[in-house]
This record gives sequence, structure tokens and C-alpha cells, in this order.
Amino acid sequence: MQGKEKLTFQLQLKMMSDWLIKGASEQKIAHASPLLDGQNRPYIPASTIKGNLRYHAKRLLAMTTIGKHYETFLFGESGAKQGNLYVEDCMLEGKPFASTVLRHRISINRRRKVVNDEALIVEEAAAKGLTLSGKMVCYVKEEEKAPVIALVSLALMQMNFLGSGKSVGRGYQTMDYKKDGRDDSYFAVIAEDREIPYEEWRQIVLPYIKGGQS
Repeated sequence: MQGKEKLTFQLQLKMMSDWLIKGASEQKIAHASPLLDGQNRPYIPASTIKGNLRYHAKRLLAMTTIGKHYETFLFGESGAKQGNLYVEDCMLEGKPFASTVLRHRISINRRRKVVNDEALIVEEAAAKGLTLSGKMVCYVKEEEKAPVIALVSLALMQMNFLGSGKSVGRGYQTMDYKKDGRDDSYFAVIAEDREIPYEEWRQIVLPYIKGGQS
């Protein structure tokens, strides 16, 4: 886009526990099954990632010096304005030998603190240890570059659970900026065609954290 710079957030997600983003399945014995792509591989849809990011970004705006208008700039307004952050699905690469597992658990009525009727639930979940990749793209003016990098980065680092079953530890992962030797979930920021090194990224983000030092 003329006059704007392309920022790409490259994602690698390595799930540290089983995870479940519900979809249709041919597993007749399961009460819930994961969303599958055209090759019958579980994936994380863009809507799940974007919704999770918006939740954390909104909370972070109260704790940082980033302008509150960046929430609608990135994520848009309901039924009116589309945001400037374009998110892709996170997909598995290749065909893992076993990408789903069956899990049994007891259904609890949390309000009444009792076991529900027909309480034994069988769920088909995506297996832990699977690695997915995806990306997000945003076009920014020069003055928008640093706050956008800071807000999206900090929101990604808060994104510790994806999908359903958080209360039973499902969908857990930890995200940080790409560094040498990091083998779990990470992200990197690419400005046009140049990947921003860790120390440079850190100097971009720190000034926006209240009490942070550059």
C-alpha cells in the first residue's frame, strides 16, 4: 500500500497440552471433536486467534501507554468497520502420524457444584506437541508502526490458552519473541522483508509498558 509499511507477524504455535476447537466429526462416540481442514488435520481458525488477541489487547491498553484507538484500528468495530489486522488460520505442516486423541472427563455443573446427568463425556481432542504455523499482516504508517508492534506482541504473549477446556488445562501454550534455541511457541515481526532482531524488538516494545525502561 502506498505510503504504508507492511508488518508481518509470523507465528509458530506448539501446543503443550491437548486442545479442542470444536467442529464436525465422523467420530460417533465423541461428544465433541476438533475442527479439521480439508486433509483431516486439526487447525486453529483465524477467528479464534483474532478474538483471543482482541480480548488481551483491550485489557493491555489499560496497562500501557498505547492509545486506546488502536483496538478499533486493529480489530475494527462490530458490524461497521473492518480492522487493519489480517489474520490467517494456523495450520499443521505435513501429516502427523496421530493428530487426535480420545479423552474422557466428568461434566460438572459449576453453579450448583454437582455432577451433571450423563456426566461421562468423551471428547476427541487434537494431540499435544503438534506444531502449527500462520501469520498476521498489518499495513501501517510510520507513526503507527511501533505502537502496533508493541500491542500485538504483548497480546500474543498473553495468549496462553486457545479453544475450549481451559479449566481442565486444555489448549495451553506459551508465546514469546523468536530467539535462538527457542523450540516452543514463538512469533517474529517482519517489517517489509526484514525480520526484526530480538534486541531491536525489545527496544520497540519496552517504552510502551508503564514503568518499562528502554
